Amino acid sequence: MIHPADFTDAHRHHWQDAELLFDQSCWANADQLYGFSAECGLKAVMKALGMSVESDGKPTDEKHRKHVQELWPVFKSFVDGRSGSQYLNQLPNGDPFNNWSHHNRYARGCHFQKADVEPHRKAACKVYLMVQRAEPGWSAMNNIFVSFDAMQQRVVDMLASEAIPDEITPIYLVRDLFGKVRILVSDAIQENSTLQCLAAGLHETLGKHGYPAEEAVLFVDDAMLQALDDTAQEIHPGVYWVDRLVTGRDWWTVGDSDPQRTPMRYTLFSVKGGVGRSTTAAVLAWHLVRRGERVLVVDLDLESPGLSSAMLARQEQPEFGVTDWFVEDLVGQGEQVIEQMTATPAWAQDSEGDLYVVPAHGSEPGDYLAKLGRVYMDTTNESWTARLERLLKHLETTCDPTVVLLESRNGLHDIAAATVTDLNAEILLFAMDSASNWTDYNILFRHWQTHGLARKIRERLSIVSALTPELDTEQYLYQFQEQAWDLFRDNLYDDVEPSNESGAEFSFALDADPAPHNPIPIHWTRGLAAGASLQNLETTTVEQAYAEFLRRFDQLFKVDG
Repeated sequence: MIHPADFTDAHRHHWQDAELLFDQSCWANADQLYGFSAECGLKAVMKALGMSVESDGKPTDEKHRKHVQELWPVFKSFVDGRSGSQYLNQLPNGDPFNNWSHHNRYARGCHFQKADVEPHRKAACKVYLMVQRAEPGWSAMNNIFVSFDAMQQRVVDMLASEAIPDEITPIYLVRDLFGKVRILVSDAIQENSTLQCLAAGLHETLGKHGYPAEEAVLFVDDAMLQALDDTAQEIHPGVYWVDRLVTGRDWWTVGDSDPQRTPMRYTLFSVKGGVGRSTTAAVLAWHLVRRGERVLVVDLDLESPGLSSAMLARQEQPEFGVTDWFVEDLVGQGEQVIEQMTATPAWAQDSEGDLYVVPAHGSEPGDYLAKLGRVYMDTTNESWTARLERLLKHLETTCDPTVVLLESRNGLHDIAAATVTDLNAEILLFAMDSASNWTDYNILFRHWQTHGLARKIRERLSIVSALTPELDTEQYLYQFQEQAWDLFRDNLYDDVEPSNESGAEFSFALDADPAPHNPIPIHWTRGLAAGASLQNLETTTVEQAYAEFLRRFDQLFKVDG
């Protein structure tokens, strides 16, 4: 098996082996290795100065593929033309290897004496010291900059020429909180040359995003490696890429979907604020309870709570809210809080169905910011997402709803991620036809596609045209639909021709209806301001803005009327 060239490492180990042989008076073999050490050292400097190399690390230019006796004058000319006088000043004049030949590896050992080897040893030592002095500054000298976004592809390209033995896999490349990559392998594996080479390669490939080879490999127990599997992405046979994150962890996993689950959950999500999610949650709850549904509404927009004020009069608000439960649950008092977290507005009490509202905070917010700073904590035995799921299940057991509406925080935060990816909910994506909206959704969709999550999430998505303008509405919705189609087609739809026939493929034509990209419109009206109290809204105002939205919602989600 032929391994890729690493001139710096080869230079170093040839020199070390030559020194061992010299001390043992093995003149012939020492002499050959001094020559190879010098050759590799010169090529390492040339590469640092911009010498072109192939994918296997070997020089592209034929004149650079020489052994030291021919390379020495080529090196001097090469570095002199690249302002490399500092290197020339460290080397002896002339060509100390002009009487050295790689063909002598076939010669009888008796032809070599210490006096023949010492000039080559002295010259190789000069090269060794030159490389040793130069190596720490090569990254800066080369002006090497590896961006965070370029890291993974550079590693994939590097691994393309590597053969990783099965006996040392799986290998996890973990990008830590500082954006630097380390190698994690089982502590059952012994240190070996392949891992050392991989560590050296990562350091060279990633620049300041890599650790020095001697610090790059960590041997850990198998339980720690197994804990990485949920977010690990295989980038090479047996090699996995893992990002360690402070926030955003839940965007990296998508929970299993169960279309038969009861009650049905719906998440109202947007990448931007101010698109009318709170008002829509209130209107949708009002619509559903009028049709006889038992509806649970939970305000999870904890940084900007407003749903409760849109649905509940001041005197109707419960004593506690979502933030209270999370902080009390940390000390085992969640049970005492949960019974006092729901309220029913007076305007819903005469409806055919039932409505339960769970606000972000209680009637008295208290030290809200101090509580908010503790909301997202994991515990020793439970992730924050699992705690949220436990809260919802307890509320569902208590209220026995047929429909659950979750108002998510906007943006790409953990709490938004959990409500979108991990709660087995249908997802209404609120958007407006603006470049910033489409850019942010493209970031999220591309993440799902890149990390193999698209198939698990795409069938639960429906896009909402929020605040659809009164003027040129038809043209606006057509442009919106085109942008949404581009978004879904490029990231989530299967790369096949759209078909009207049902099958395994998930692909839709631009004008397909229903389709995830076909917008469900909410019309902007002067009488329906975001955050207004629902009890002050006239029925005609709601119908003017939401009639089409509610009709499409009922069709898509099979709500009986």
